[in-house]
Amino acid sequence: MPARTETPSTRPRVSAIITTFNEEANIAGCIESLLWCDEILVVDSFSTDRTPEIVRSFEKVRFYQRTYFGSASQKNWAMDQVTGEWILIFDADERCTPELQKVIVELLAAGPKFEAYTIKRRVFFLDRVIRFSGWQHDRVVRLVKSGSARYPNRRVHADMITRGPAPVMRHSMDHYMADSLDEYVRRIEKYSFWGAAQNWKERRKSGYTQDFGRSIWRFFRT
Repeated sequence: MPARTETPSTRPRVSAIITTFNEEANIAGCIESLLWCDEILVVDSFSTDRTPEIVRSFEKVRFYQRTYFGSASQKNWAMDQVTGEWILIFDADERCTPELQKVIVELLAAGPKFEAYTIKRRVFFLDRVIRFSGWQHDRVVRLVKSGSARYPNRRVHADMITRGPAPVMRHSMDHYMADSLDEYVRRIEKYSFWGAAQNWKERRKSGYTQDFGRSIWRFFRT
């Protein structure tokens, strides 16, 4: 994807944050979609593939490596390092579309009424857009004014906590969730482990009824 540029404006500075671990297949595309931002921070969890090499090839990117204590911890730490007045947060398997870029630039140039905004995610699974099963309603708070929001200290399902409302923007980001079934199985295993660790930390227990009942309910729901 070619880099996109924009006409200089009086909008506030935007700092983009990307967290990574072994994302050599995705990281270049994610960075390229965010080159319109005033600065880009990549926080890597000591990848063992070519991720660091690829990131360092972009002159605009500030590259850090930090031990992984969870997605929330990485992103909270990154938010403390930025210089921009507004922060845009992406994962390596996500892309900022031209339409989303345009609406963000126009919003900031006009003067935002809120300190946080929610962005819809158009989810791709095996190169196909998921149009049903609940994923079509996927949305996350990702554009925030610096100092106005924080992630709770959780390994999984850490939704951004904001000081006020976070209205939904009218254009979506693209989220390439999985390119193969093997990749998706590894994703399920990883999040299952993190979820179990989070439940243990919170001293939450589960039983057969909850485990099997919830699994069956979710299968039919999706």
